[in-house]
Amino acid sequence: MGNVNVISGVHDPSGARARAWAVLAGFWEEAGVELPPAPAAPRVARDGARPNAVSNVPQAAMRRDAGPAGQVTETASPASVDEALARVLGTSTPPRAPPARTLPAAEGAVTDAALEARSAAGRAQSIEALAQEIAAFDGCPLKAQARRTVVYDGIAGAPVLVIGEAPGAEEDRVGKPFVGPSGQLLDRMLGAIGLSRTTNVLITNTIYWRPPGNRKPLEPEVAVCRPFLARFIELAAPRAILLVGGTAAETVLRRVAPISRLRGQDLAITAREDTPPIPGRATFHPSYLLRRPQDKRLAWQDLLQFEALLHSLGIETAGRP
Repeated sequence: MGNVNVISGVHDPSGARARAWAVLAGFWEEAGVELPPAPAAPRVARDGARPNAVSNVPQAAMRRDAGPAGQVTETASPASVDEALARVLGTSTPPRAPPARTLPAAEGAVTDAALEARSAAGRAQSIEALAQEIAAFDGCPLKAQARRTVVYDGIAGAPVLVIGEAPGAEEDRVGKPFVGPSGQLLDRMLGAIGLSRTTNVLITNTIYWRPPGNRKPLEPEVAVCRPFLARFIELAAPRAILLVGGTAAETVLRRVAPISRLRGQDLAITAREDTPPIPGRATFHPSYLLRRPQDKRLAWQDLLQFEALLHSLGIETAGRP
């Protein structure tokens, strides 16, 4: 009958699925997740009689294969393997713990709009000129639904650059980043370590137009705006960068990882591959902290670490209130 994975009850001639499952099960056991006993291997029927279904695998996902001497075995389709593993653990989807991965520069198709954005960004020789190029750019579909183009606020040439996600409703109305409730919290967070958009901070976003319903920006939208952000960092020439929220961190670092994994790390941020790295840190987005105030203590730790970074670079702050 060939090899059968006794964990998922799946016909497994090469044993590859069994080995893959062993690695996956080991991970969850190390994490303290107690796995239920493995289901029994599938039964074999003779003369075409219908055997009992493999435990945890839906009948609709089964297929019948003729074996030696007229035996008929039931195996599972590839899609049903994942379902079987999920049901073994009592979850709706198979558990996965993907590592952080790097986003290659060419991920996603390089569209005409992205090329146009790259050309427009290259023409700008100042922050103000770049803001004008972005306002005149029509290659991002979000612009058609937005009221205003929101590029930056704060002091051009400031030593600290804060990068967020995208405008919200209030930002779309006013035309400046971080002016709604989350912006008010951000101002208090920065003020706690002697920073202010009126003296020593420049603020921008990865996206310059409000996504409908304040949803997370889509990758094609981020890709179109990425040349503008890279040029913004280059022209701003900050000495330190604070990435606020997962979208900003993923976009700037080109790494897919939760913000909880990226915070607390010393980051090296580059506008382009041929430019020197800029030291930085990442923390939670203020809108997240408004929804989960219990994590403000973690954000405070991030701010203290960022303050220490600024002092190590010789960047003066106003001091704590």
